[in-house]
Amino acid sequence: MKTHKKFTVVVCTYKREKLLKRCLIKILNNDFRPSKIIIIDQNTDKKSYSTCKRIFKKYKFNKFKILKNIHKIGLTKSKNISLKYIKTKYVVFLDDDILISKKFFKNLIDLIFSKKAHGVCGVITNLKNNKIKNFFYYLTNFGAYKDNRFYFQNYKKYLKKNIYHKKIKSLPGGITCFNSSIFSKIKFDDKYITHNYE
Repeated sequence: MKTHKKFTVVVCTYKREKLLKRCLIKILNNDFRPSKIIIIDQNTDKKSYSTCKRIFKKYKFNKFKILKNIHKIGLTKSKNISLKYIKTKYVVFLDDDILISKKFFKNLIDLIFSKKAHGVCGVITNLKNNKIKNFFYYLTNFGAYKDNRFYFQNYKKYLKKNIYHKKIKSLPGGITCFNSSIFSKIKFDDKYITHNYE
């Protein structure tokens, strides 16, 4: 694998071992496998840890690190813990409930490399085949409890036109990829409890 294609995947997890299992299977079945997978386990029990070990063994993937974080609970805090273990040019942060397509990593790494970007984010397009769930998803994200994150306001336009923006000061969380060199200058903001912006 070329140097610019090497990347680490970081997944922070909290009490969702079943979702985490599905997420890891999608990662390991991808056309591009990561150079390393880092799991930040924020659970006091061993369920997520055991799930990860079983999945990694089944898929014969031994380039992983499972870090326990029960003292500084929080998504941005957990992401900051992972930074000192990243040795690759790129790092992809995924929520533990994200399911990616087979060509996801190839497309993502090709994009950030070709655009010489510091960071890019994906758009979450879940629930597309379930009209009832879709209704509640759009109600909560566009209706009474509107989510004002940048990509929710504009995502349909981006999906249709494949627009790439050069000057954005923050990225919505969930699916992000960064050139890891950026973390020598900045870290994730620990004040953010959730990942609405990074």
